[in-house]
Amino acid sequence: MEVLNDAKIILGYLKRYKKPVIQTAVLNMALSGILASIPFIYGRLIDTIDPNPGISSMIFYLLGIWTLLSLVSVILRRAVSMKGSFISIDALCDLTCEEASRIVNFPLSFHREKKIGEIISLI
Repeated sequence: MEVLNDAKIILGYLKRYKKPVIQTAVLNMALSGILASIPFIYGRLIDTIDPNPGISSMIFYLLGIWTLLSLVSVILRRAVSMKGSFISIDALCDLTCEEASRIVNFPLSFHREKKIGEIISLI
């Protein structure tokens, strides 16, 4: 039950970042598709190689596609990681600012009784 409550809190904060979250999800799906196709192309490349000494142009095409997809997957992985990091940093800053402003608005008696550092650690 706690997991659902935690998920609701996280989704509540991510609603503010709907567009970047959707962009990150689309990039992540493209990355997953590329990562799923790389082993297939690698397998086709291995199947194309003949024990005979002749050089086939299909080998070079598959090798080029495999290299290109590997490069694109590395670039997409980096982009997804950076976008996710930016979203998480923004959400953390919003959460911290909201909670700090809520604490500042508490009555003076609360600030005399409680240590603010402990309260912020709990948050």
